[in-house]
Amino acid sequence: MTKEYIKLKKRIEEIKENFSFFIEPYPKEINNKNQDLIKSFILLCHTELENYFENICIRIISNSKATYDKNQKLFPSLLSLSLMSDRNFNDNEQDFTTTQSRLNKLYTNYFATINNNNGVKEKDLRKLLPIIGIEMTTIDDTLLSQLNAFGTKRGQTAHTTKKQIRRFKEEVEAVDNIIVALEELDKIFENTK
Repeated sequence: MTKEYIKLKKRIEEIKENFSFFIEPYPKEINNKNQDLIKSFILLCHTELENYFENICIRIISNSKATYDKNQKLFPSLLSLSLMSDRNFNDNEQDFTTTQSRLNKLYTNYFATINNNNGVKEKDLRKLLPIIGIEMTTIDDTLLSQLNAFGTKRGQTAHTTKKQIRRFKEEVEAVDNIIVALEELDKIFENTK
């Protein structure tokens, strides 16, 4: 397991513990306060999942770039960065005439992509993972479906005032299922350089 996955699991457990008063005994009453608490839980968990993916990408590409900078050894993630980038360099760009300067630019651009990320859906991961050499086809379809559903739920929670009845126990189960399903993908992250 990566340190990021261990940290994610620990943080999700902390969030669940912070809401434990809400779980046992489960309030039967569905009111605005209870629904706000459930919405808070969803938003906090989504933030931690998003952080997990971003931090994994940062670590992998940073380690790969540091190795290249030190001894010119090219790991697959840095090769993917150069192959998958949509950045084209023109002959008249004097600042980007060396391999090092071009890699530096691609690296900076990738960090901007990470910083602009705002989700955990498949469409969001497609902007992050292939760039570091993680083929989307290696990700379990069930996990992608779970992430898509949770990302949609987070969007509805964050961007609409429409009242939706949510059951806290179901939200906890959804997050727990994602954490379990992430373990296989995390093994791929662990072996990516």
